[in-house]
Amino acid sequence: MRKALLLSLLFVAFSVVRAESVILVSEINYPDALIADVVANRIGAEVLIVEPDEIPNETLAEIQNLTPTDIYIFGGPVVISEEVEAQLNTTYNVTRIFGITRVGTAAEVALFFWQDGSARAVLVADEVGAPEGGNPDLVAQAKELAKAEDIPVFIIPSDQLPDVVSEALQQVGVNNVTVIGNVQSGVLNELTNLGISYEQITGEVREIKEEVEERVERKIKERWGENVPLVIIAVGNWTDHVKAPAVPRGRVILVWSADEVNSVVQKVKNATYSRLFVLGRPDLARQIADALEAEELLIRSSNFKEAMTHGRENIKAIRKGNFRSTASERKPPSIGDGIWL
Repeated sequence: MRKALLLSLLFVAFSVVRAESVILVSEINYPDALIADVVANRIGAEVLIVEPDEIPNETLAEIQNLTPTDIYIFGGPVVISEEVEAQLNTTYNVTRIFGITRVGTAAEVALFFWQDGSARAVLVADEVGAPEGGNPDLVAQAKELAKAEDIPVFIIPSDQLPDVVSEALQQVGVNNVTVIGNVQSGVLNELTNLGISYEQITGEVREIKEEVEERVERKIKERWGENVPLVIIAVGNWTDHVKAPAVPRGRVILVWSADEVNSVVQKVKNATYSRLFVLGRPDLARQIADALEAEELLIRSSNFKEAMTHGRENIKAIRKGNFRSTASERKPPSIGDGIWL
């Protein structure tokens, strides 16, 4: 019975009443999905995962429940077929945005959704080719920094700055970038030749993650102040990023393994958050919740009905950015304020 209630809570956490826009991404292509998360944060859209040649019934029902005005498809016909697009076109206003590779798609997305320009951008080194040959961890970190600043993210190979990226950077009006990942000097020289200044975040993935998290924390405090909601996502794979709720005025911490739990607990202890949510891979999420509870940072409620009701309303508020924090909210959140799986 307990397991069923927890699964119900997961369903509630990922539900929403309405979205003006929906972004569809393929289950086989993580770069498009992670880029979509940045755009969803910007325009208040929902990101849903579909199969290359069909829309699962569950996803189709979710689209119908959301009643969107616009549907955006990220990626070409290889990752989401023309048949899927045609099916949706009978009911919705559908726009497909894509390039020849993940590099081109990211550039086209930046041009479409940052038509008003952006002085800054994030560049992340990723391998071009089969999806399994890339760096989803790095792209995930890049998109979190881009979300925190509401700026576009571009994917580049480590050895060059492709023409499609150079042209998009200039059209968007970018004059400063953060480069995430280890790139060759030629990439930096090309940026300089374009008149674009840069800063680098390099090293092992763990080192990059720590540096990006610190920067994201600073950027969120600058934009929204100290007392914001926190979502901790226990990551099983890249789809967990997409399925978790957007937090337009809050903080997201990605936890990849049990080795990171103690570090996360310290971050929660050393900061002030108005709400706390623990989502994602159930076994790891439970470990995180246990550790937070041991430090009296999380109090679990035995009233699951109440928890589900409060959880639903809080997730809606997070998505809309409607949390208004006050000093009186400085208290350990209950499961009604935070969700653990």
